[in-house]
Amino acid sequence: MNDMEVKIVDASAIAAIMFDEPEADDMTRRLGGAILVAPPLLQFELVNACVTKLRRYPDLRDTILQAFAIQGGLTIETTEIDHAGTLVLAERYRLTGLGRAAAALGLGEAP
Repeated sequence: MNDMEVKIVDASAIAAIMFDEPEADDMTRRLGGAILVAPPLLQFELVNACVTKLRRYPDLRDTILQAFAIQGGLTIETTEIDHAGTLVLAERYRLTGLGRAAAALGLGEAP
């Protein structure tokens, strides 16, 4: 049995590590040694973060593309989300859809 802690990650945490932003060391420390889990949308969010950086800093294009390619050296497990079930439960418990999905991932259940 695996005793590693599971942590739900979002694009801001991964982008901080990818682009060596000021909070990168803190994120690396907080996520280190854990099994990282995210919904498949994470990859689209990281693409969007890269596109934004490419537009703002065109002179850093190669660095940005390299950061995206290695994604901070992190292995992130993705899990599918039951969108219809998420909608029903988010409405019932007054959560956002993303809030319900994150809660479900954190509880190790299907959203």
